[in-house]
Amino acid sequence: MFGPGEWNQKLLGPGPIPAPPASFYGLCVLFGCIMVCHVALTCAAKLEGKAPPCTDLLASKHALALDPTSLPSIHALLRESSRFGALLMLCWVAEHRPPYPHLDKIYDRDLYW
Repeated sequence: MFGPGEWNQKLLGPGPIPAPPASFYGLCVLFGCIMVCHVALTCAAKLEGKAPPCTDLLASKHALALDPTSLPSIHALLRESSRFGALLMLCWVAEHRPPYPHLDKIYDRDLYW
């Protein structure tokens, strides 16, 4: 059906995969550090047998202002920022690395009638 290199050519399209722009790497470093800090704080709390610091803060129904001297407030900021970073990463992957190659556009008048 497909030869050894033919499957990759059909799946990925002709030529090599282009490298992402430098801004992508910058966002990976920024949100990667935020995610590591969030996971570290969560793991430290779990090892001590406590709930993560932001649990009570996120349980309230009202948004509270950021308090830079409060660990629960900083942890809540890290948690929500890491979620935002994961969402941005998912959007970037969906836009720039589709699972199937893009097809050429064709015009067919019978398609719409």
